[in-house]
Amino acid sequence: MTASITCPQCGWTSHNPSDVAERYCGHCHVFLDDEQLLVGGMAVELQRKAPTPMELVCQPITVFQLTGLLQLALRHPGVTPELRETGTRFLAAVREYFADCPAVLDVVRRGDDPAEDL
Repeated sequence: MTASITCPQCGWTSHNPSDVAERYCGHCHVFLDDEQLLVGGMAVELQRKAPTPMELVCQPITVFQLTGLLQLALRHPGVTPELRETGTRFLAAVREYFADCPAVLDVVRRGDDPAEDL
């Protein structure tokens, strides 16, 4: 198998050894850095996995723990609106899952309030 380089901007793949060595896209006429290649490769891989979503099965305590971690993460000022929406959807599913657990729901509600942090 010969080495290749795929441009994350245009999707063009080159098997030219010089392009591979210099990380060059002959289609866009740009040199690519490691970060561009990593992000581009990740985007391609995620798109390829899109038709087969991962199913996650967790014990209730694990769901509770992940909920707390997510609530803390959502407080970060750099969270994008898209990520915030993803987190909010997950937390809504958690609340639905624990609908018959009023004590757990109370603690989850407290986790939404930064004033409740220890």
